[in-house]
Amino acid sequence: MEQTFGAFLREKRTEKMIKMNAFAKQVGISPVYLSYLENSKRPAPSEKVLKTIIDHLDLNSYDAEKIILLAAETHHKSSIPMDIIEYIHNNEHVIYALRKAKEYSISEDAWLKFIDQVSTEHSSD
Repeated sequence: MEQTFGAFLREKRTEKMIKMNAFAKQVGISPVYLSYLENSKRPAPSEKVLKTIIDHLDLNSYDAEKIILLAAETHHKSSIPMDIIEYIHNNEHVIYALRKAKEYSISEDAWLKFIDQVSTEHSSD
């Protein structure tokens, strides 16, 4: 089974025989957040916190690189359904529209109006 950021973090922390509460305090995060990280319930922390983790675990260069790569993987996993990802990738206008929506910080209200308009225009299909 492929190792996760959380499992690797827990492995290295326990190898150093550092208790969860003590490590969380050293790193400047809550024990609950550390537990979420170690159980892969949250993506890896910010670069600053990750560097602090690496420093406090005194990781060698190989392990430091490994934890950085595993951390990056947690941010690339998407909860967007595959059919939607494919649709976006196959339609350049969707990408353009999403970029414009982001650029103009389109409100939830505007999105709901858009959904309603599309649904109304295609309700007889």
